[in-house]
Amino acid sequence: MISTRQVIFKILNGLTGILAMYSQSYAQNTASASGNWSACPTWGNPPAIYRNTTDTKTINNGITVTADTNWSTAAIVLNGNGGVNYNSGVFTDLVNDQGADVTCDAVLAALASAGCSSCGAYNAAGAGQVVPITVNEYVAVRNRLTSMTQAGSSDDVMNGGGNWRFAYTGSQTTNTSQPSAPANSFIVAFSLAFYADVAPAYVKLKYNTTGSPTSGYADYESAAVTANTGTIGRFYYLIKTPNQRTYSGGPTFIAYYQNGSGLRTNGNDDAYVYNYADSNSGYTYQSASNVGCVQVVTTTVRQW
Repeated sequence: MISTRQVIFKILNGLTGILAMYSQSYAQNTASASGNWSACPTWGNPPAIYRNTTDTKTINNGITVTADTNWSTAAIVLNGNGGVNYNSGVFTDLVNDQGADVTCDAVLAALASAGCSSCGAYNAAGAGQVVPITVNEYVAVRNRLTSMTQAGSSDDVMNGGGNWRFAYTGSQTTNTSQPSAPANSFIVAFSLAFYADVAPAYVKLKYNTTGSPTSGYADYESAAVTANTGTIGRFYYLIKTPNQRTYSGGPTFIAYYQNGSGLRTNGNDDAYVYNYADSNSGYTYQSASNVGCVQVVTTTVRQW
């Protein structure tokens, strides 16, 4: 293992060279756990492990990174006794790029930044499944991912603003006065607020696929939440690695279906459409009434 502030590299021609460490304004990855170079957890689950000659790798004190595949970088900074072990035949290229960056799960990185209480459940979930998370994790996902948009009810309304009532059993949009989500986006996380001890057995998300608020809805992934009877308050959820994008032709209406009447309504007299069944069409326009408290967090950029 190399443990000085100079690092010995295996270069393309098989010779050994020495590169003194220096500071420049490069893209950064910092190793915070011992592990393979190509593994996202080694670098703290960043948005990407950069793989080009314009980035810098920093290895913290006490950390050993195993070079398990050929890589390219401009510099490696070793803090304290941090070091690199090279597997047989593996080299670090200082001149030529050795392939594309490795995209990491930025959602998992956001969870880790907020305490990682739900990381185990997230890792165990299948694609499109819902994972309950904490409020701090929800805020971290909303703030740390790129190109994020919040839609549906505002935080003020979700947290207690407005005149609370219950939302009727059936399907309903979050609103129609302002379409809910940007075109061609993924729904990454959502929040629900329950009103009283008549919580529905489940609530699921729907999204519009046509641009018409009264028809053309579909279930979004496997985004159904089991709600415990008697549960009151606000709750937070992730959708694991969503693959469905919202309507590509323009802003998308977000809807929900609940098989009970426990969701809070915001009391702000927003317009919406509704159907008393678990339906994807045949919605009726309601110009002024109470809209169920559902908030979604979306992004146009896949980061998982």
